[in-house]
Amino acid sequence: MYRRGRFALSYTLLFMLLTCMGCANFWDEVTDRNFEFKSLWSKPNPLVVLNESTDGTQRARALRALRELSQFGGTQGDQETIVKLVTTAAVSEHTAVARIAAIEALTKFQDPRATQALIAAYYASDGYRTAQGDAIKYPGDMASMIRRQSLRALGEQGSPAAIEHLVTVLRQPAARGAEVDRQMVMDERITAARALAKYNDPRAEEALLNVMRTEKDIALKDRAYESLQTATGKKLPPDPKAWEDALNLPHPQTAVAGRTQPEPVKQVDHQQPAPPTQP
Repeated sequence: MYRRGRFALSYTLLFMLLTCMGCANFWDEVTDRNFEFKSLWSKPNPLVVLNESTDGTQRARALRALRELSQFGGTQGDQETIVKLVTTAAVSEHTAVARIAAIEALTKFQDPRATQALIAAYYASDGYRTAQGDAIKYPGDMASMIRRQSLRALGEQGSPAAIEHLVTVLRQPAARGAEVDRQMVMDERITAARALAKYNDPRAEEALLNVMRTEKDIALKDRAYESLQTATGKKLPPDPKAWEDALNLPHPQTAVAGRTQPEPVKQVDHQQPAPPTQP
C-alpha cells in the first residue's frame, strides 16, 4: 500500500512538473496523427522537414524551430539561407498554420528584411499559388487571421519601418457590406492600434489620437487610448484636447489652415502586390 501510494504521489508530481514547465504543446504533439514517441526525444532537423514534408503541421513546427543564425554565430551564408527560407514561407506556405508559424518566427528576427516580409505577409494573406500558377483562396476569416498575426508580429518586433504600414491599417475606414466583413476590418484596426503601443513616434501618436477624436467604435477607441498611454508613458484622461496639448500636436482644424485638405483615407487593398522580401 505504501509503495502504491508513493507511486501515485510521484505520478502526480510528474504531472504537475510537466504542467509548470509550459508543456502546453505536449498533448498537441501526442494527438497529432503522425505522432511517434521518439519525437519527444529527438526532434528532426527543421531544414530536412521543410525540404521533404508537405504536411502543414510538421512544416509549422519546423518553421517555429528556425532561428536567425547571425544571432548565434552562424555564417553570412547560413543567415541568407534562413532569412530567405522564412521570408518566403511567410508569403507562400499553402496552409495557414504553416504561414502563421513563419510569421511568428520572423518576430524574433533582427534582419531588416523580416519587417518587409511581415508587411508582405499581410498583403499575401488571401491565399497562395500552386506550382502550376493557379490561385487558391483562403476563406475570409482565415485570411483575416493571417493579417492580424502579421500586425501583431510587427508590434512585437518594433521596427520603425513598420510604422507607416500600421498607421495605414489603423486609418482605413469601416468596411461596408456584411457584418462579418465589417467585424474583420475592425478587428484588424484594433490589432494595428495595439501594435502601435510599441512606437513612441509622432506618426503613431497622431494616428492613435485621431482615432480617439473621431472613432465611434468603443473597443477601437479604448484600444487607441491605451496604446497612446503605453507609447508615450503619459497618464492622461481620454480627452483628445489634453493629449494635443501634452504632445504638442496641432488641432485638426488648425493643422490644415492655409493648405489643401488631405486626401481621404482609403480602404486597405489586400490584393495589391506584396513588397519584395529580398534585396
